[in-house]
Amino acid sequence: MQFVKQMRAVGMKIDVLRKFHYLFESENDGKKEQLKIMEEKRDDLQSAINHLHFKINNFDTHMEDTEKELKNLENNSK
Repeated sequence: MQFVKQMRAVGMKIDVLRKFHYLFESENDGKKEQLKIMEEKRDDLQSAINHLHFKINNFDTHMEDTEKELKNLENNSK
């Protein structure tokens, strides 16, 4: 149950969890497909983490540039 809670907390969709559970309960060997599901979720999370690291590391300059762009858009729309 902890696994399900953790996967939901990181955004895994219910239908994917159902498929994962079906593979777990299945008499067929679904381990490869279960592993694929987990690897895909890991890759999605890693991509989000990498993006977050970029945002943190470039917060000051990124925010300055974004604020300037927004001010320019605001001034041009008047």
